[in-house]
Amino acid sequence: MSETAALWGLGVDRAAIISPMFARDEFIYVGTVAPTQEDSRYRLARLTGNSPAVLDVGCAVGYIGEFLRRSSPARWLAGIEIDPGAAEKARPHYDQVIVGSIDDPAVWSQLRRKVDAMIFGDVLEHTADPIVVLRLARPKLSDDGLIVVSIPNIGYVKVRLRLLLGKFDYEDWGIMDRTHLRFFTLKTAQEMLREAGFAIVHREGVHGYPLPEGLSPAARLWARAKRRLRAWLTGLRPTVFANQFILVAVPVPAFSSAPPLAGEGRVGAQRQESGQA
Repeated sequence: MSETAALWGLGVDRAAIISPMFARDEFIYVGTVAPTQEDSRYRLARLTGNSPAVLDVGCAVGYIGEFLRRSSPARWLAGIEIDPGAAEKARPHYDQVIVGSIDDPAVWSQLRRKVDAMIFGDVLEHTADPIVVLRLARPKLSDDGLIVVSIPNIGYVKVRLRLLLGKFDYEDWGIMDRTHLRFFTLKTAQEMLREAGFAIVHREGVHGYPLPEGLSPAARLWARAKRRLRAWLTGLRPTVFANQFILVAVPVPAFSSAPPLAGEGRVGAQRQESGQA
């Protein structure tokens, strides 16, 4: 029995209590959208509002498309996915699926119509030049459309502490995913979007992940307690305690300057002021 299990007296494995995480493939290629604030995919989908045509960039197996289709069956949905196997699994959930890399202009030329919203869910950090990708996407977005972007936060407290110890180790997934080519703080993510020709109209921090199935009662209780603490800390200092940011932006011609945003230091559906890393 582990030290933590002895403490609880319930025979619970320590790893299950401290790190109730999904495997990479389970979260990206198998799991479904969980209707909770900890699931960034749920937030991304909801932030598209009532947009009648939505493009899911990096759609994987189509979990966001499946969620959007259930919530609004009449929507026109499209997805772009570089993995042919995942794209095939995604096809039932979209009206069009394009297989290819989002930094290839030929991929964007295949999109059948302009869309009113684009979702970039944890994909821009995998590209060599996200600004080029966003500029390729812009002609396919309606003038009054919007983009919803989720970006891992390299300024997250755990990464900062590791850097203080001289560690910059890649991992199988998460902020230090070994396939990430670019890294962003809230400040540099906003600068990237502005340089690409977009004005940011909404920002929010994500403080965790949805809980996986199969946790014991003790592990679930401990995970929920940690979730509440993380939510509180993220509200105090999102640039340090959010492991991910979600940004909503509109093309500059349609919205020349972002208005002041209320709710500084708050998370969830409230808008946040620009923070410094």
